[in-house]
Amino acid sequence: MQRRQSIPHTFEEIIAAEKARLEAQVPHLPPGPQKDRLLKKISQLETASHVNEWLTSPGLQPPKPVVFGTAQESAKPTSGRPEV
Repeated sequence: MQRRQSIPHTFEEIIAAEKARLEAQVPHLPPGPQKDRLLKKISQLETASHVNEWLTSPGLQPPKPVVFGTAQESAKPTSGRPEV
């Protein structure tokens, strides 16, 4: 009799197991909407894993703001009106 695989118990284990299961299916699917949905789900699982890491970290810090452009551009005050 074969021994049954252990069932993951923590959120991290469940996410990792589901991601691995879906990644194993990707090479077997032809390009198309089904494969795209699978890749999107894998991406969502990665995001869930990262968010969970951040939320459960001992030194929880707010995310750093994303600055677009150069530092000089981000330092300019904005009045809501276009520059002339």
